[in-house]
Amino acid sequence: MERSATKSRLESLVFLALTLGLLSFASSGCLSLRSLQSGITEIRDLREVQSPDTADLSPHNNRDVEVNRIYFLDGEAYEIIFYRYENDVLRDYRVYYREEETFHEARYSWLTDSSLRICLSGPDSPRGVKLKLRGKGSSTSMKF
Repeated sequence: MERSATKSRLESLVFLALTLGLLSFASSGCLSLRSLQSGITEIRDLREVQSPDTADLSPHNNRDVEVNRIYFLDGEAYEIIFYRYENDVLRDYRVYYREEETFHEARYSWLTDSSLRICLSGPDSPRGVKLKLRGKGSSTSMKF
């Protein structure tokens, strides 16, 4: 009888550990478990402000990420700027993602020195939009 109770308790603990692990994995959304660095940033609304063509790099560090909501061409878009060192020089890389949906936060996770995964989310879209970005040399790419 005692052995059966111990086995039952052990099974319950294993079940609890697996459940917590799955919940932790699910709540991480688009964050990689094997990331170099990850974080969350608030999305700034710059639709009424002129966004500069070039960034002032002095307040930024390697692997910083910014997301701005802006007017772009004939609509609204999200400007994603990420910073990384290349040949010992800090550089900014920009991509523009057109979307009508309103996002308030961006979760990001660096996958390599030159690529990151980012998830834009908001109260009306808890699952968000997941993008993979890469910046190297003079090129920037985005995959959905």
